[in-house]
Amino acid sequence: MNSLPHWVAAVTCATILLTATAAVEARTVYTNHNDTFDWNGLCVLDNQWGRQLATNPDWYQRTVLEDDGTVSFEYNWDGGIYDVKGYPVIMAGWHYGTLMGYRTPMGTWGLPSRVGDHQPYVVSADLSHTDQGTYTEIMNLSWDVWFGTNDNPNVPSYEMMVWPWYVRQVPDGTWQARIFLWGAQWDVYRGAVGSGSTTWTSVSFLRTTSTLHATGNLGDFIGYMQSRNWLPADARVIGIEFGLELVRGQGSFHFNSYSLEVAPKLAIALSDTNLTLSWNTNFTGFTLESVTQLGDTWVPVPGVTGYSAILPVSADSQFYRLGK
Repeated sequence: MNSLPHWVAAVTCATILLTATAAVEARTVYTNHNDTFDWNGLCVLDNQWGRQLATNPDWYQRTVLEDDGTVSFEYNWDGGIYDVKGYPVIMAGWHYGTLMGYRTPMGTWGLPSRVGDHQPYVVSADLSHTDQGTYTEIMNLSWDVWFGTNDNPNVPSYEMMVWPWYVRQVPDGTWQARIFLWGAQWDVYRGAVGSGSTTWTSVSFLRTTSTLHATGNLGDFIGYMQSRNWLPADARVIGIEFGLELVRGQGSFHFNSYSLEVAPKLAIALSDTNLTLSWNTNFTGFTLESVTQLGDTWVPVPGVTGYSAILPVSADSQFYRLGK
């Protein structure tokens, strides 16, 4: 509940927001395959799954907790131009690999969820990149979303990748379409991928103009897959990873900010005579509701315009929430 004058309070859906606010005493560097650390409830994973394919003896891949509480990834990879050497990530939920299973507690971060329930996963990322120029870069920055036929599968059934930034790298599968989401155009690729005898369908979305600054609802891409009959409504969203698929290059990426929200946060601003309530425009389909006493029936608030409402200050107690 927000800290407000006695006459107003807010009740919202559960909101999980990651911000880099925690201060730490020293820079902490993780260097080994599958090293993990917690970052405000998310799991940071130093995934070096293709390290044996590196041809430079001085290779490295590091996940770093900086002294200001932010995260950086550092790397030095050379080798085959189609061979992914590592995928360091910030992740929630289920992971496929030698650490297979839930890396954050099952039931947190809105995971798992049924595809047909249209759970929003609103993400925002702002990164800085340094290329040391030792090797010609081949890599992508991507969200990797895992799907299963149940809440905790042994293997994935579907995979979705969203690449806001990439250089000299091509996705698996064949080109399917060009679509418009998140204020930009994306090329869509679809194909079969796998590990050993296990295969699954993968769909990749590549932004036609690369950016290190992206905000939107991953549910928009999930909905597109469902509209093409590539993803059944009963499939489960089980894991969300965001990181670097590294083939070649030496340099670093610094996360200036990164957030994952699974429900809208109701923002409240007070002036002398008015109360303004608003929420993130990426969360569609929500209704602003109120009651004067908890336990009563919630009713829609009149006068809502888009994603905000300006209400007169009242001496009566009032509770607000976003319902769906």
